[in-house]
Amino acid sequence: TDQEPSNNESTLSKWKRKAMVSFASYQNSSGRLPLEYEKELERQESESSVDNHSENSHSVTMSVWLSVQGTALSLFFTYFCTLAIFPVWTSSLVSTFECQSSTRIQNDLFTPLSFVIFNGGDLVGRSISSSVKFEKIKNLSSKLVWGSLFRMVFFLFFLLCNAQNNRHSYWVVESDFYSWTVQFLFAVSNGFLTNIAFCYAPSLVENRTHPQQVASAILNFALSFGLLVGSFISGPFLKFAAGI
Repeated sequence: TDQEPSNNESTLSKWKRKAMVSFASYQNSSGRLPLEYEKELERQESESSVDNHSENSHSVTMSVWLSVQGTALSLFFTYFCTLAIFPVWTSSLVSTFECQSSTRIQNDLFTPLSFVIFNGGDLVGRSISSSVKFEKIKNLSSKLVWGSLFRMVFFLFFLLCNAQNNRHSYWVVESDFYSWTVQFLFAVSNGFLTNIAFCYAPSLVENRTHPQQVASAILNFALSFGLLVGSFISGPFLKFAAGI
């Protein structure tokens, strides 16, 4: 009768090695394996080790992703929103008193000021985040995701700002203070959410080198992917807002 095939590859490998050892020992009265058999055993052990390492790496990656997916999604949505609006739309904003005031801030320096406001607000947001006690907040990961999604309201807020070409001019709030306030809060929320996500994520995974490295790679990928998608959306948003 035919021998029933085994589905367990590791068992077959063990039997194969045993057969090779028995055959080599039979051929060599000293009991020492010939060089070619020693090399074959080393090769099989090396392949088995690589397979196990690959399986372990995959399981670690999945485990880390499940742990940090909330913070990763938060970073994606945060930077998607940020790059879709800044600087493509913020650089189009103008003062309500342009060409009516002698102050340069309300004329040629209004656009450069928007970059100063963003960087200053981002720094303020990162500074504020240092006072957050992660251990006292339940479900912080999901709250970060909801916080980053809530930032989408800035698309509407920025449409209400005075701009060079704004097809929705009947909605515009005729106030420089409103424009500066929206830009500042936009920047603060960016720095705040970013810093919390990067500081909180390491506490969600094992305190070992490999899991921490995987977590860092996932977060950086999420941030970069958010920037990429945001940059693609910035063009259509500018076209919608300005009617270009």
